[in-house]
Amino acid sequence: MSDIIHLPQSHSDSAFKRIVEGTQEKVSYPKDSSVLLWVNRESEDYAEHWHNAVEIIMPVDGSYHVTARRHPYLLNTGDILIIPAGELHSLAAPSEGVRLIILFELSPLSEMHNFPNLLLLLSFPLFFAACEEDTLYITLKNQMLAIYSEYTSGNAFSEFKIYASILELCAELGRKNIKNNTELSMLSAYKQLEYINKFNTVFQYINTHYMEPLTLEHVADVACFSKYHFSRLFKQYTGSTFYDYLTLRRIRRAEELLSASGYPIIDVALASGFSSIATFNRTFKKLKKCTPTEYCALCRSDNDTYER
Repeated sequence: MSDIIHLPQSHSDSAFKRIVEGTQEKVSYPKDSSVLLWVNRESEDYAEHWHNAVEIIMPVDGSYHVTARRHPYLLNTGDILIIPAGELHSLAAPSEGVRLIILFELSPLSEMHNFPNLLLLLSFPLFFAACEEDTLYITLKNQMLAIYSEYTSGNAFSEFKIYASILELCAELGRKNIKNNTELSMLSAYKQLEYINKFNTVFQYINTHYMEPLTLEHVADVACFSKYHFSRLFKQYTGSTFYDYLTLRRIRRAEELLSASGYPIIDVALASGFSSIATFNRTFKKLKKCTPTEYCALCRSDNDTYER
């Protein structure tokens, strides 16, 4: 096991209040912020739940058990796990130990050119074992500690500095993803950039037309690839098939609409790109572990909690 990671000195650790209804957790951010940092010393376990924030967990003393997407992870001191927004996960704590946990919203980054690529990178859990010879791991750990230091400093414009660290973290993940992509890594830097720009066009097109009956063939034409070449590249580039990615994009839009009161389920299904209410209900429950109606009830209950 790695040695204890010493956190920089701070005035005090941030308090953390969990608000959970069913399986949905509403992250209670500090005022005028979309980042929450928690130094977790509790031995309490947390049953399967999800939230709209990306969560990064790094034990700084001891271990931590996390299950995400039905896969168990044992995090030892220094290991890092990134859990996507909307991902069901559970946490099991030992009797003692300390974990640094950071939760943040992706919305402040949504206008950036490569945002669709970032969503892909953060669409499944990412685990990094503590290894001081791994430059990516060192970057991730250093940015986690930088976020902690800035978050607890009380300085003006801290959120800018924090998101600068988040951007650095995301940029390194993106570059590592390209390096790990066998076909892209064999291309020249110029050709890599050309392919990345083509995929940016693809993701922007999907984000604009996801509610339409998109096909693999049509989107491949948008990128000027053959269907088979595009299908292979898409899977290598994203780790997901085209249709799985399209489904996930539609479900995310459905979540947004369901969170706003007054939309009938059938209207949400059609506006999100699903051709039938049966397909929508089945797909939503498979990915979110609750029905659209149950999701609406959770959102209403959550809103009532904050209005009281």
